[in-house]
Amino acid sequence: MLNILSNHYFSLFTLLSATLTLASCSTLPVSFNNQNIMMVEQGMSSDQILEIFGEPKSVSVQTCGTSTTNPWSCTTWEYGEYGYHYASFTFAGSPGSLFLNHYNIDRDQLYVP
Repeated sequence: MLNILSNHYFSLFTLLSATLTLASCSTLPVSFNNQNIMMVEQGMSSDQILEIFGEPKSVSVQTCGTSTTNPWSCTTWEYGEYGYHYASFTFAGSPGSLFLNHYNIDRDQLYVP
């Protein structure tokens, strides 16, 4: 009887551990579903991206186009964890009038709602 109980608790622990591991891997917000991703296109405003995906995890500002004759200031918003369930949106323009220049969404289909 003790052996059966022990196996039951071990199975329960294993299932719980696997569930927590999978949950921790899903670092993109649930708003990163197929319907919302398919709406994204270059030229969208930062307000539109906020409305669809919510607040970014981090924001950075840098100089883009340094290898061209006309470099510009760009702002990048990041969601999730780089290399795994990660999204970035890079905008051109000035604060208050940012427009999507480039985006990258990397997700694992197994964990996206």
